[in-house]
Amino acid sequence: MGKKIQTAFLIPGQNGAGKDFVEELLKSFSNNVYCVHMREEIPLIAKNEKVIFTNREDFIKYTTKKRKKYGAGYFVKKSLENLPETSWVIVNSMRHPDEYKEAYQYAEQVIIVAVLACPLTASLDQRLKADIVRFNRLTKRGTVTDKFKSFDDFLAKDKKEWRPKNPHDPSAHNVEACVQMAIEGKGFVVLNGMDDEDSVDRIKAQIRHGLSSFDLLPIGIS
Repeated sequence: MGKKIQTAFLIPGQNGAGKDFVEELLKSFSNNVYCVHMREEIPLIAKNEKVIFTNREDFIKYTTKKRKKYGAGYFVKKSLENLPETSWVIVNSMRHPDEYKEAYQYAEQVIIVAVLACPLTASLDQRLKADIVRFNRLTKRGTVTDKFKSFDDFLAKDKKEWRPKNPHDPSAHNVEACVQMAIEGKGFVVLNGMDDEDSVDRIKAQIRHGLSSFDLLPIGIS
C-alpha cells in the first residue's frame, strides 16, 4: 500500500487544553494540509450505523466498543485510509498510543503535538487554575461532548480519560501515555494555558521550534 501522506500530526491533550487553537496555528505552516476532527468524524461514522450521541457518555461508550472490537487505532484507520494525496494531515485528537502506530500505515512520518494547559510539573495551585480555564473553555464551546453536571464532574471524567485503570486496555482513553510519547521524542509539547494578547505569537513560536526539530519548516511559511 502506497503512503499518500508525507507527515501526519496527531494532537493529544486534555479536554479544553486548546487543541483546536493549536491545530489552526499549525495549519498556517503548510500550504497543503488536510484536517481530521475526531469530534466530528466519529459522530459521522456512528450516524451511518444509526447511532446518535446525546452526551459525552454516549460518545465514550461507542468509541470504547469499537476500539475493543477493532483495536485502538480503528478511528485513525477510518479517517486516513481514503484521504487524497497530501503533504500534511492533522488528526485532532489522539486518545491512545496505538493510534501512532496506525498512522504510520498511511504516512511517511508521524509527529505527536501534545497540547497542555499547564506543565506536567506545575504546582497544585497552577493545575487548578488551568483546570478552571479548561472547564470554562468547554462550557463556552458547548458541544454534546462538552456537557458536564459540574466542575467536579468535569474533573472526574477528565481524570478517567487521562490515565485509565488498566493502561494496557486498547479500548480505553490514555491521553497521558500519548503526551509522554511526545515528551520522549516522538513529537513536541505546546503549552496553551493562557488567554493573553500575545498567545498567538507565543504558541506559534513553540510550534515553529517543534517543527524545526523535525526539519519541517517550509521556506516562506511563518
